[in-house]
Amino acid sequence: MVDMRLDCNQDALLILANPVVLTRHAGTGSCFRHLRYEPS
Repeated sequence: MVDMRLDCNQDALLILANPVVLTRHAGTGSCFRHLRYEPS
């Protein structure tokens, strides 16, 4: 674990970690992907 933070309401937890191996079933480091914002 690298860091752990609570939000201002203390009802959400963010954990930042560096896994030793790839942890997702797709063989990637994260199941989140980067989305490009295009304003309309």
